[in-house]
Order: sequence, then structure tokens, then C-alpha cells
Amino acid sequence: MKRITKILAFSMILLIGCAFVLPAQMGSLEVHAASVKLSKKSITITKGKTYQLKVSGTKKKVKWSSKKKSIASVTSKGKITGKKKGTTYIYAKVNKKTYKCKVRVETPSLSATTKTIVAGKTFTLKLDGTTRSKKFSTSNSSVATVSTKGVVTGKKAGTAKITVKISDKSYTCKVTVKKETPAPITSVNEVVYDNGNIIVTYIGTYKDEYGITTKFSIKNNNDYTVGLYCDGFDADGYMLFDPTFYDVYPHTLCNAKYLMPESQLEDYGIKTINSFKAYMEIWDEDLNALDTFVTKELKPTLQ
Repeated sequence: MKRITKILAFSMILLIGCAFVLPAQMGSLEVHAASVKLSKKSITITKGKTYQLKVSGTKKKVKWSSKKKSIASVTSKGKITGKKKGTTYIYAKVNKKTYKCKVRVETPSLSATTKTIVAGKTFTLKLDGTTRSKKFSTSNSSVATVSTKGVVTGKKAGTAKITVKISDKSYTCKVTVKKETPAPITSVNEVVYDNGNIIVTYIGTYKDEYGITTKFSIKNNNDYTVGLYCDGFDADGYMLFDPTFYDVYPHTLCNAKYLMPESQLEDYGIKTINSFKAYMEIWDEDLNALDTFVTKELKPTLQ
């Protein structure tokens, strides 16, 4: 009887012990299961690029699969590859529990891969086809700068690479910056001399990278050669540069140009030039001067 009593007492102790131990063990299992995690719940990648998904909190074997392999595939190690534009899910199965990651595949495109602009001008470089944040940078800020919104500004002549970076890929646009395009400061197309035999039309005065250029159209109806040259004066009538001659042969139409070099521009400054005068001489075959004509004074608005 005493033996039976001892056995019953020992059984009661075991039952009470299990009542405390088993819940504790089950709680530990629950904590372990809850600590299993997938490194990302959603990602966006570029077509052709890869991303490594990971499962943490377990040493169990993970079985990977893709809902749509045509959009994104996954290896047995969890490496995802973007195949084409679209959205799919990547699954990671551990024991009987499945974890999933939403995968969006994009195909971004740059609005321009090469661009030529004039110094001082701007254009906006865009990376279309992506919702991800973009980071813009320039390889040479002295030639071209770029804002956080992709506005590119030409600074001086040269080349620079503008780069747009998203999470897994960079795109580059080669920007060529040219000097300011020559533009007419004065464009008049005015006949400044006409004696019937010689007609001189003042086309205009231009500023470009070489200096100041004054253009004339000369129609020579004479049987002699006409020589044209041009003087520039300041407001006090002081001549700023020496004449340059152009020969206009008998019965020809010529587009003549007078160039004031950049070095003289630096000496005098563009705004100091007040007026131009075009001179013409008529020569015989032996280059003897037969007559001289002077056009009316030309007053271009120089800037």
C-alpha cells in the first residue's frame, strides 16, 4: 500500500512538472517561428539587374519560387533577376510557412544620351519609366552643371557627362557645350551705297567667338575691280582698328566681311565702338586707284 502511495505521489510530481515545462517549451518554439523573416517585403529592380533576398532566423532549408518567372526569376539561393517590365511575387517556403516579397521590374529610359547646347542655355534631362528616386551628377561642373531635378546648364565650351543614378543602375548623357551662337547685334540689310555701277548692302554686324564681324553684300557692275575696307570709330571719332581690303572683281556679287579680332575687343571693349564706315576704291588692271567712294556712316547697336 505504501508502495502504491509513493508511485501516485511521484506521478503527481511529474504531471505538475510537465504542466510548467511544456508551455515553456512551446513558447520557445513560438518565439523561434516568429523570428523567421524575409529581408524585404517589396522591392523594385531594373530589367536585367539582380537582387539577393535572404531569410533570417532559421537554419532550415528555404525553398524559393516565383509566381511569374517571365517577369522575375529566383535561384535556389534567393537571387532574383528582373526579366521584363511587370509585377510578380517571390516566395520563400520554410517548413510549412511561406513568406513572400512583391517584386516590381522597371525598364527606365533616358530622354537623351547625347546633347549639344550653347553656353548659358539649359535643358532638362529625364529618366522615364521609374518611380525610384534619382540622383543627378556631372563629371565637369565647369562645363555643365545639373540640378536635383535634372536641369542641365551649359557653363563654357567643352564636354561633360551627366549621370542619373537609381538604386541598381546608372544612366549617362554626354553633353557638349559650345560657345554662344553668333547672333546679329544689328541686322539691317540696308543699301548704303548705290551709284548704279556699285551697290553696297550693309547686312549687319555680328559678335562671335572671334570678335566683331561686319558683313556687306557688294554688287560690282563695273569693268574694274572694287576694293572694300572698313573703319571703326569711337564716340570721339577715334579710329579703333586698321582697314582690311576685299577685292570684288568686275561683274560679280561678293559677300565681304570685316573682322575685328578678339585681341582688339579686349583692348577697346565692344561698347566703345560707335560707328563704322565702309570705303571703296576702284582700280584698273594695274591696280591704279581710279576713284574712291565712302558709304554713309553705319551705327550698329553693339552690346
